[in-house]
Amino acid sequence: MSSYTAKLKLIVVLSLFVASTQGLRSLPLSIMDGKDTPIQTWDYIDSPSFTSQLAPTNTNQLLKKIKDDFRLGQFYSIKANHTQLITSKPDDPDLLALSAIYLMTKDDLQQGLNYLKKARKLTQDSFYLNLAEAVRLKLDSKYPEAISMAKKALNNDGSHPYPWNILGRIYTEQGDYNEALSSFKKAIKLESRFYPGYLNAGASAILLEGYESANRYFGQAIEQNADDHRAYLGLAISHEASNRPKIALKYFQKSYQLAPENGSILENISNSALKAGEPSVAVQAALQMEEKGLPGADLVLANTNLHAGQARNTLRKLAQLDQNLFQVNYLQAYGHMLTGNQSQALKFFSKSVAINPNHIGAYAAQIALQANANKSLKSLRIDLQPRQNGVEKLLYFIQGNLHADQGNISDALASWKNAEELEAGFSTKGLDNRSLTNGYSMGEAQYINMGINYYFNSYFEQAGLEFEKAIKLNPQSVMANYWRAQVHLKSAQRDQAVKNLRKSLSAAPNFFTALYSIAELSVLARNDNSAIQYYERALKVSENTAIVLKLGILHEKSKEYGSAESYYKRLIKLSPQWYLGYSQLAWLYAKQGIKLEQALNLANKADKILPNNKSITDTIGWIHYHRKDYGLSLELCQKANNLQPDDPTVLYHIGAIYFAKGEKSSGKPYLERALKVSEQFDGIEATKKLLGL
Repeated sequence: MSSYTAKLKLIVVLSLFVASTQGLRSLPLSIMDGKDTPIQTWDYIDSPSFTSQLAPTNTNQLLKKIKDDFRLGQFYSIKANHTQLITSKPDDPDLLALSAIYLMTKDDLQQGLNYLKKARKLTQDSFYLNLAEAVRLKLDSKYPEAISMAKKALNNDGSHPYPWNILGRIYTEQGDYNEALSSFKKAIKLESRFYPGYLNAGASAILLEGYESANRYFGQAIEQNADDHRAYLGLAISHEASNRPKIALKYFQKSYQLAPENGSILENISNSALKAGEPSVAVQAALQMEEKGLPGADLVLANTNLHAGQARNTLRKLAQLDQNLFQVNYLQAYGHMLTGNQSQALKFFSKSVAINPNHIGAYAAQIALQANANKSLKSLRIDLQPRQNGVEKLLYFIQGNLHADQGNISDALASWKNAEELEAGFSTKGLDNRSLTNGYSMGEAQYINMGINYYFNSYFEQAGLEFEKAIKLNPQSVMANYWRAQVHLKSAQRDQAVKNLRKSLSAAPNFFTALYSIAELSVLARNDNSAIQYYERALKVSENTAIVLKLGILHEKSKEYGSAESYYKRLIKLSPQWYLGYSQLAWLYAKQGIKLEQALNLANKADKILPNNKSITDTIGWIHYHRKDYGLSLELCQKANNLQPDDPTVLYHIGAIYFAKGEKSSGKPYLERALKVSEQFDGIEATKKLLGL
């Protein structure tokens, strides 16, 4: 259960692209995107704010504190006290093993091995010894043996989260991200305060392209410790990977604010700022890199200066750098493009490709410029074969434009189909030969291909100008209008984006991506009728679970409960393994106080799929309220409030339960708090009525 507004924050894709089961991996298109942002998992945390507050009075109490903190994945008390303790307790095998784990994970391998050797002499089989052995074997990349030892530790103590953390990190290093995520989730289930588990689960979810799940795990980490930069960094990487650069930028900045010693985050800030259309922020971050003397600062600064419109001055500076570096040639190529010298740009792109043949951005730009020069697809061979690594989509898109330019619509559609998810949500569903007869005209390709290269290198103004040239040739251009809309969205010009999307639909009325995008923009404009209209048109083109869910929510908001029920049932049928269909339908019944047995069965199914979720727990509690089981209802709604405090609807529920029990003095503060938290939520009128307002 949650309010309509809260649901939309979870569900509406803020980047305004189609929700997909296949997210977009980071494309090495630009100088700053040659590799994915590294994803990391962690053995521990060592923040003093995370240790228990009770001050030990003797060595036994201190050792207990170390073990208690270790259960939370917290190593600070080990870090601070292990040497002192070992002096007073040199023959304690648990202490030796714990110290070995800490030192080995802190890269003091030799000293850690010394402690481990001493522990082995004192015991042959103990929980902490087996954990230490598992860590040692993992560091040696002896994964089967490490897994066996971690499982042996679980046999010693199946209630402890740390063996699962070790297993998760092993599976991550082996590339088995599903098993890794499962292991981290088990660690969290055993100990809800096991902080590294949330960070690691978030990292695993990113690697599985489950960005909403990743955001949830990192958000839970922040709830435990709002001062740890790693959780914000994880959120930033997740939003960056799911093409939400504005949100990513905010979290990169927060991460750097908390850890200014981590200068590498400045490069992330610069990259995200460019993608978010904020070149001045990118320049500032690059200048900070230069001030700190960080490696690569000169190239990052050159890149940001190009985006800031300083092409000629930047070209002069680049000419003084090492001309054998790929990055130097790539930036010079774009510098010449920005000054209108396409022949020089082609020369530098060709040199860039010679240095790094696998850089998709350099090769794609080279192809686009060669096509402009040759004016013929027949004389141009696009070499896709060596680049079958998931990022050749841009080449297929360029190839499709060249086919369409020559009137080969069937070939164009085939190429574009291979370019689906070029950017998250881009799809050719709904396009056909008939719609593209008017939707593509000869001469467009050179402008669209140049524009798309500018676009993926964050030169949005230049991209927009190229797309406008294509639109001038053909006002109904399907592709030019679609991508022009995406450029408008980079600067939050939503009304202009809608105009271009509608022009795209005038030629191709079933173009799924354009329909979906207008629906999303309508939601953000709070035009629910328009959103419903375009979602329903998109749904006729392609049955999409995200659309079914959103239509259910929109109808629920409009109190068209019969239609909402129909869509939620359809969602369950389409995606029976997804908790949201069950939870949404359960809440729809619970809020009305109807079909309570069905509601309870549905909510329990959702709870089984996603246990300890605030909304589901609250829904179950509210169902029991309607069944007049106020004790159980209060227990569950209080639990929901503990899982995520200050949801106004949950607060209203707790207050209402107290009122139903005749304990108005206990319930009143919850109702008053609900009204302070929000001015709009499910139950606001009932809250005011109970308070006599």
